[in-house]
Amino acid sequence: MVSKMPVYKYEFTRTSYKQFKKLSPDAQQRIITKLDKYCQSGKPLAFAHQLIDFRLGTFRFRMGDCRVIFDIDQQTLVIQAVGHRREIYL
Repeated sequence: MVSKMPVYKYEFTRTSYKQFKKLSPDAQQRIITKLDKYCQSGKPLAFAHQLIDFRLGTFRFRMGDCRVIFDIDQQTLVIQAVGHRREIYL
């Protein structure tokens, strides 16, 4: 009997989608590729770091110079913020 790992999905909030669209096309493609990979693995939190200050979100992914900050709601990653590492934590 083979148990299949649960597949996660992700969704952007309205604010995070606006932030995402302001990034370069290269950065956008890198983020979508990594999010797809992490969600298909069935264990996206294995690639995430927990944030100390939860005002922005609970977890973050590091993707080059960009950061994706998110919360998790059952099988969905709710993207709260996307941006350059220099500007995201302000």
